[in-house]
Amino acid sequence: MPSLGRDHPVVADLKYASYQDLPIQPLTEPVPPEVFRGGPVLGTDPLSMSLRHHRERSVSDGFSEFAIYNNRIDGEWNYAGIVYAHFGHFLAECVHRIIPTRRIFPCRNWLFVYHHYNDCAVSDFDSLPDYSQEILNFLEIGPHNFKMIHQNTKVEIANIVQQGSSFVVGPQPGYLRELRDFTDPRLDIIPTGRVYVSRTALPPGGSYLGEKYLENLLESEGFTVFHPEKYTFKRQMEMYRGSEVIIFAEGSACHGTELLGEGSLEKTILLTRRPHLSISFENILKPRSNEYYQFLDTEYLGCIISDRGWLGMSIMDWSKLLPFLYETANVKLEKFRPDEYISAARADLREYIEYHRLNSNMADESTVEELEAAAERAFERALQGIS
Repeated sequence: MPSLGRDHPVVADLKYASYQDLPIQPLTEPVPPEVFRGGPVLGTDPLSMSLRHHRERSVSDGFSEFAIYNNRIDGEWNYAGIVYAHFGHFLAECVHRIIPTRRIFPCRNWLFVYHHYNDCAVSDFDSLPDYSQEILNFLEIGPHNFKMIHQNTKVEIANIVQQGSSFVVGPQPGYLRELRDFTDPRLDIIPTGRVYVSRTALPPGGSYLGEKYLENLLESEGFTVFHPEKYTFKRQMEMYRGSEVIIFAEGSACHGTELLGEGSLEKTILLTRRPHLSISFENILKPRSNEYYQFLDTEYLGCIISDRGWLGMSIMDWSKLLPFLYETANVKLEKFRPDEYISAARADLREYIEYHRLNSNMADESTVEELEAAAERAFERALQGIS
C-alpha cells in the first residue's frame, strides 16, 4: 500500500504516492500498438489507475502475473518512465513525471524501465541515444542518478507521480506553469524572428511533396529554415521560444516543444500531413501558443514502405495554402509559380521512390504505381485549382 496519496500541491489534478517494496517489470515487447507490457506493477484502485502509464485517454500498461522478483534495489528512487528510442515518443511519453516529482520529493535518484527498439541495446545512461541524454541532462539527470531496470525488480522505496502530460491528450491543467517555471530560466532566450521547421534534411518520407519548394519561398520572405536534428535539444527549444512566428511541418519536431510552458510560443502554424492525426499535434502546440493555426487541406497519398505508414507522402492544396499563409502569417509567396511547384513536387516523389527502392524498403512495385497514380491525380487537381 502507498504511504501517501493526495493532490499535487501546485497542479491540482496530479496524484502521487510513495510505495515500499514496489515490484517493477521491464518492458517485454517492442513498440506498443496499444499497451506497454511492463513498468511499476500497480492495481486498479483509483489512485493506482491515475499513476499507471496513460496514452490516448486510457491506461495502456500491463504486467505478467507470474513474474518472479529475484532482483532488488535498495534506497529511495523516483520512477521517471520508459526509455523509448524515438525522439518524439520519448518526449511525449517518458519525461512528464520528472518535473512534478522534483517539486514533491527531495529524492534525486531516477528509475527508468527499458524499451527495446530497433535492436538499440540500452544498458546504462551512456548507451542512450544522444538526444535522450541531452533531454535528461536538461532535466538534471545523468549517469550519477540514473538507473535502468532490465529485469523483474523490487524497489525499497519508489515515488510515483502522475504524468503531467500524455500522448495524444496533452498536458494536465496547470502543468504548463510548472514547465515554464523550470524551463525558462535554463534557456538563453533571444529573438529568432520567423522560423520554418523543416523535414527536408531527413531521409525521404513522412513529408509532403513540394516541401523544398515551399521552404525556399519562405526563406525568400525572411523566414529562417530550421532543421532541428542538426541542433542540440536546448537550442531547439531556444529557437522555438524566441520566434515571433513558427511554422511546423507535422512531425517529431513538434515534440521538441514538450518541455516549454504556457505562452512560450507566440504564433504557431502547423502544416499537417495526416489531417486525421492533427489532434495529437494540436494538443502539444496549441496549449503552449498565444496564437495557433493549423492547415488541414492536405491529402495523404500513400506509403511504399511495409508497415511504416507514417513514412508516407502527402500533398497540400496550394489553392488554399496560399491564402491561409497570407491570413495567418502575412506571407504573400509572390514568387510562387504553379509549374515550378509541380516540377518540384514530382522531383520529391522521384527522390522518395528511388531512395527506398535503393534501400530495399519497398513493399512491392504495385505500391509505387498506386502512389504515382494518386500523385498525378493530385497534380492535375492542383493545376486546375491554382491556375
